[in-house]
Amino acid sequence: MDTPARQGQNTGAFGKWLTAYLKDAAAFRDFEVYYDHGDTAVDANVVAVKGFCGTVVTNLNRLADVDVIVVAPNGNVCLLIEIEERPSSPKKYLGSMLATLICDRFAVRISGSQRYFTVSDKTSLIVAGVVPAAGHRLQKIEAVILPRIRQLGGLPGAIPPANVDFVFSETIQSTIEKLRTVIARLFPVVP
Repeated sequence: MDTPARQGQNTGAFGKWLTAYLKDAAAFRDFEVYYDHGDTAVDANVVAVKGFCGTVVTNLNRLADVDVIVVAPNGNVCLLIEIEERPSSPKKYLGSMLATLICDRFAVRISGSQRYFTVSDKTSLIVAGVVPAAGHRLQKIEAVILPRIRQLGGLPGAIPPANVDFVFSETIQSTIEKLRTVIARLFPVVP
């Protein structure tokens, strides 16, 4: 099993790739991508992505931090991605997912001021990470947990549980490759 040299390094590289991928596609050129790992002095897209309930983010109503956000030109969140680079239990993934599902807005601080984004019934959430091959964790996630989550009723103004997907593999590199395949499906580049 691989251990990242620096926590978040693969997530930052994925965020940088996703930004370039969307900018290179005419249909998605005006979409914004922000991600929470990298050098803020070099990359303006590296920011904390804060999920909250309400109209203005505060410490009281901040419920989740997400690794990657993709925002449409109208300010609606298209996609949120939470990536755990180290092996984790299904319980940890569930905690990250549920915290994100109860948020109705997201914010990033750009040049000293907050930018706010809203979720819609089209917003998707991907929880990705590393699951060891030993035991039945992956089967538990795919066969038991995900189908049950998709049956849950959603909160008004929040991300519908039916829009949740999981992307897991035994290594972070393999998980990132699977995420790239999902991105190509969600944001198809037409020649």
